[in-house]
Amino acid sequence: RVGELARLVAREMGLGSDEATAIGLAARLHDIGKLAIPTSVLGSKSVYTEDQRQQMQRHTVAGERILAMVPGDAFAIARTVARSHHERWDGKGYPDQRKGEAIPLAARITKVADVWDALAHERCYKPAWSVEDTLAYFDKKRAEEFCPTACDALLTVVKRGLRETGGDLAAFDEVLAGPYATLPAIVERNRIDTTLRQIPNPWTASSATKPA
Repeated sequence: RVGELARLVAREMGLGSDEATAIGLAARLHDIGKLAIPTSVLGSKSVYTEDQRQQMQRHTVAGERILAMVPGDAFAIARTVARSHHERWDGKGYPDQRKGEAIPLAARITKVADVWDALAHERCYKPAWSVEDTLAYFDKKRAEEFCPTACDALLTVVKRGLRETGGDLAAFDEVLAGPYATLPAIVERNRIDTTLRQIPNPWTASSATKPA
């Protein structure tokens, strides 16, 4: 969803088809650095301690380093996105406290797509926000947290998409996921997810009968 939404935002901002597609593909890898973050932190449902917060923020640099292992420039945009998608327009983001247009454009675009998806959907640490509250957040944080141009484009894309799906967020999500649904990697991932859901979770399943 984040990748396709980033592509649509890029197109709304006037970027060409090839550049927008490249940004959309890069956006799909924005959180790859979380592979380097302990699962105890990723799955935390409570407010982070300062140490946990610092650990989580390292996923940006870790993502850049992971993608830098690929030779050549194929993942150049993805490296930029991984590192800078948590920067803020006002310079209060991380890891480099970049401000305004010093933040790479692909990262600014990915940020609005990522934050929309995170707020509008349930996460382990929060319930889903309503569409109305999420839209209001973007209006409030325009030119503070978000690049104004990217923010405006995101709001245009989302509002248009919701109009076309009768205001149904789940239907809009399906539209965003549609272009990727038949890719072999996605089909295989979904098959694995389905299989894993059939395996009892050892942390929540009832305790096995103790041996005599």
